[in-house]
Amino acid sequence: MKKFKIQSFIQKGFFKKNILSKLFSKFFTLFNMSKGAWKISFNQFKKKNIENYLSEKFRLNYALFVLSIVFFLYLLYLSIPGMVMSENIQKELEEKLKREYNLDFALTPDINYSILPKPHYIIKDVVLFTEKTGYQKEFSQIKRLKVFIDQNNFFKMNNVIKKIEIKDANFFIEKSDFNFIDNFLNNGFSKNSIEIFKSKIFYKSNEGQIVSFFTLENILIFYDELKKENSLISKGKIFNIPFIFDWKYDENSKEIITKIKLNPLKLSFLNKSKKNDENKNLKINFKRSKLNTNYFFKNDSIILKSNNSFLGTNKFEYNGKINLDPFDFQIESEIQRLDLKKIFPNRNILNEIFSKEFLLNENLNGRFTIKSNSLNNGNFFNEILINSNYAGEKIELSNSKLLNKKIGSLNLDYGNIYLEENDILFKGKFSFEIFDKDRFYRKFLVSKKKQKNIERVYFGLTYNLSNFDAKIFFISLNNDKPVENDSLDNLIYGFNNNSITINNWISLRSFVSKILSSYSG
Repeated sequence: MKKFKIQSFIQKGFFKKNILSKLFSKFFTLFNMSKGAWKISFNQFKKKNIENYLSEKFRLNYALFVLSIVFFLYLLYLSIPGMVMSENIQKELEEKLKREYNLDFALTPDINYSILPKPHYIIKDVVLFTEKTGYQKEFSQIKRLKVFIDQNNFFKMNNVIKKIEIKDANFFIEKSDFNFIDNFLNNGFSKNSIEIFKSKIFYKSNEGQIVSFFTLENILIFYDELKKENSLISKGKIFNIPFIFDWKYDENSKEIITKIKLNPLKLSFLNKSKKNDENKNLKINFKRSKLNTNYFFKNDSIILKSNNSFLGTNKFEYNGKINLDPFDFQIESEIQRLDLKKIFPNRNILNEIFSKEFLLNENLNGRFTIKSNSLNNGNFFNEILINSNYAGEKIELSNSKLLNKKIGSLNLDYGNIYLEENDILFKGKFSFEIFDKDRFYRKFLVSKKKQKNIERVYFGLTYNLSNFDAKIFFISLNNDKPVENDSLDNLIYGFNNNSITINNWISLRSFVSKILSSYSG
């Protein structure tokens, strides 16, 4: 067996050698070349490659040289408007801006020219004017205006505007500017866009006082020829809350659509109206709530009324008006059911809402009331009325109440929400009026021996909404002014230093029973 394996191995090697020798002999026979001839051919091949390399390098350098000349000439061409800037460039640009955008810009002589990123003029300290009862009113102060021009007409010395950019501008809007803004929106935009960056809008009363303002990161104003749409898209902050604003007018359907989103609050607005139609519709989505509002303008006011609106799954009806000059509002509302636990949101949202940039803004004035005849999680109470009056940097809640028609009513005689050292505070005086003493004592499990002839219970309370800490500053029975009572004083002291806690209905019932027992009348 071993000999057979060795023989087969030798035979395989032999056949391999024969095959290789035949292949080499055929290769050299085919080309009929000697070893020397192969060296000569290799040298010739090497020389040819070097020549090709030098030729290609020359062509590359030549191409780069030509491209450099072309690029230089192109830069020279782009520089023409700056090199031959006429003395009338200020007036020329003002007239062309007026024709293109129908806006009255007052340019300064401080005009520079730049070719990067695209050819444009740079003008500093520009003013935009509007008409006001026979004279020009300053509508905007612009720190920097860029006017981009078409580069196809430089040899003709004809500046054709492609777009403009406004940066670091302050816009001052008054009631007299509404007609100007309305005309600007309704007369159609230019296909050559307007872009605005890092600017602010201030709304001023007729007396010149700033009522509100918001900041703008950017605004894009343009006309879409393909869709036949005028568009105004903006991002910014109002009351320190980021927003996205999208306004469109569709020339085909004659419909104006406005969208506003405040993403941190999960709040969005959708306004639709037909051109020249007095009645308009506004839809507001807030989490699971949907507010559908019909409204119209009357003199200096907006008259509004709800149309099939819901807060969560509960029917929500409201009506009222918003006055534009001076700005304030009066709105009355009623909700089908109200969950008392959901009135106060979490701490982060509380800090955003009750801030000087939002509800506690010094320029915010108005009145809003809400009532419900079905109160959930009210324990003792089943109806609620909240009167809120927004008066600058505080919210007045006086005359609000929680009601149990069979037993009694908890009235807020006066109360305010305000900021103090970055804390959101509530301070108020309450009075509890007893309608039916028997029902009341049964509800609070007061024994007949301890039952007294009590008509009203008065108490004062401060509540820190930032850290959810409550303090009682007085309790009085049948008298709206504090009286000396050691038992009541001890109860107040125990509550304020947290030795007495009220966190459920049982602990509240026990605390009320102790208050009633302290009355000696």
